[in-house]
Amino acid sequence: MKCMFKVLSVAMLVGSAAIVADATTSVTPLLSFRSQGQDLARQRVGMVGHEYKYFADTDEEVSLFQGAASLTAEYTRSFNGDHITQDLFGCYYLNNCKLNITGSAVADRALTDLLADWFYLSPTYEGTISFEPVVQNFNADLNLYWGMDKWVKGMFFRVSAPLTWTKFDLGACFKTTVSGIDTESTTFLHDSEDFFCSKGVTVTEGSVYNPLTCARFCGCNGCDENTKTRIADVHADFGWNFLLEEDYHLGLFVRGVVPTGNKAKGEWLFEPIVGNGGHFELGGGLTGSAILWRNQEENKHFGFYVDANVTHLFNTKQNRVFDLKDKPLSRYMLAVNSDLVKAPLANLTSCKMDVNVAVQADVTAMFNYTCNKWSYDLGYNFWVRSCEKFDCNDDCDSCDSCNSCDSCNSCDDCCGACVIKNDNAAEWQLNNVDADIHADTESVSSFVLTDTMIDYDGAKTKGMSHKVFGHINYAWTDSYENYVPFLGLGGFAEFGINHDCCDDDCNSCNNSCNTCTDICNSCDDDCSCCNNASLSQWGVWLKGGVSF
Repeated sequence: MKCMFKVLSVAMLVGSAAIVADATTSVTPLLSFRSQGQDLARQRVGMVGHEYKYFADTDEEVSLFQGAASLTAEYTRSFNGDHITQDLFGCYYLNNCKLNITGSAVADRALTDLLADWFYLSPTYEGTISFEPVVQNFNADLNLYWGMDKWVKGMFFRVSAPLTWTKFDLGACFKTTVSGIDTESTTFLHDSEDFFCSKGVTVTEGSVYNPLTCARFCGCNGCDENTKTRIADVHADFGWNFLLEEDYHLGLFVRGVVPTGNKAKGEWLFEPIVGNGGHFELGGGLTGSAILWRNQEENKHFGFYVDANVTHLFNTKQNRVFDLKDKPLSRYMLAVNSDLVKAPLANLTSCKMDVNVAVQADVTAMFNYTCNKWSYDLGYNFWVRSCEKFDCNDDCDSCDSCNSCDSCNSCDDCCGACVIKNDNAAEWQLNNVDADIHADTESVSSFVLTDTMIDYDGAKTKGMSHKVFGHINYAWTDSYENYVPFLGLGGFAEFGINHDCCDDDCNSCNNSCNTCTDICNSCDDDCSCCNNASLSQWGVWLKGGVSF
């Protein structure tokens, strides 16, 4: 789709100064997506007739071991990558579908350009960064269902443990038009990737320039860790169908989730996460069904099925990186201390935080038509997660170890040092109170960075998505006496809800951005300005199993 930059250029030139000064465009330092293990649709399809079995009073004694086991192989891939780019960099910063980076000495530089001087680049530097973010997952989801009707009619236990491989690819493409230096120069870095990918430290004229160690990202040939393989949480349900008849059932269950994936470390901007981010979960749910039609031969039926669960995500420590209030992307600006050491703010604002989520809900409504050995599912899934909450303590933990080192750097530098949170003993400061990511004008007044300046609330996210799914299943119902194998194929399309301030695929900006105007003085406060950041994705699966 053709960018609307040309159409809006006149209006943007008139209003750009006010836009930049406002500086409240939504930028999210870390995107917390839905766990790969939290998927009721994938778990419920193909299971009609294999779970929640009805045993009449005249039936023979129910076996102690009756239930079902299934394995689902699923591939998913995200779409609407421009939404991811908007969440990470904000719509005001996307010009002609790119981030423009220009030095302070470049004539006629746009007010929305990022200032190259912040990135150890020449004042005459000119370049761009474009993005094509994609998230891919491969899940091998093992589900076990045990019907405990031998002891109590309708009682059941269910557990699922998906093994997940995930890849978070930001698709960053760095392009330098004018480096502004010769190849032998040691005064400035040669291109923007040298800064964002952390290629080294430069010492110039008695000053030490520390490299970026947090919120980094690399290009295609970079060394950022963008894949992870873990079990994406273990989900366990224990419940009872207090209504259980041949044509309907209704039950409740208690749900617990044990985290087995990885936590955010803050080293990478687009960090691959498997699971729910390290949260233990506790909650409950409901399951129900009703057969709406059945033929006289009882080999065909049509029914409606609903499942839902609600959980609380308890505190877990995650390494988070923050901007300063009213200064989006300020984590990439430079601070200086009394020893003339310069460092990106991301290195100083990064901190281990207690993160929790009050409520997460997953609801599935599905129609099923069964005809002899064939079964067809068609349904809708709704997922929502309330806003994250950061519990800030005075004794924030420092980084005691690097749990996973990438191939490019040692374990000496890692995020979570809480430099500013822990009183900023070195008195790191900005030289200009009016500076932002776009410009660093002549110093009028410097200020020492304090914890009250960190934008904790702007880093909070919530999530919501709508999913449609379908599945075709075949069961060998009369081939074996005591068990029934089944095999099916299905897929889905999931549409995440995001803060969308752009008109087209090229991220051209308009004036419809919803900005956070609430004043939040503490990271313990609840703030209504919580960024909606959810993944849109499609997927296909192959599900097979056996009921017994």
